[in-house]
Amino acid sequence: MKEKLGALYKEYGGIMIGVFLTIWVITFFGTLIAILTGFEIQGSSPNMGLLAALGASWVMLKVTMPVRVIITLALTPLVAKVIRRRAPKKDAPPPSSQS
Repeated sequence: MKEKLGALYKEYGGIMIGVFLTIWVITFFGTLIAILTGFEIQGSSPNMGLLAALGASWVMLKVTMPVRVIITLALTPLVAKVIRRRAPKKDAPPPSSQS
């Protein structure tokens, strides 16, 4: 999987990093919000404090790392295609503003 990540980074660079960090943020804050709003984790108290909720969210990040990497591998080419399609062409002349 490391080889695939390396190849993906060579081809897509910052787009891959952006996709991975977006998934990271969604996972971390999604878990944190779920815990703080009442989602109970087995073996924890229902009124978990903020520090414990942060710790549980960090653990979830570690547990979901393989899944997040696979999602990054799958989504990066799609996101790159959308971004590149929307980006202005370098060779295209600037739009004329005729009134």
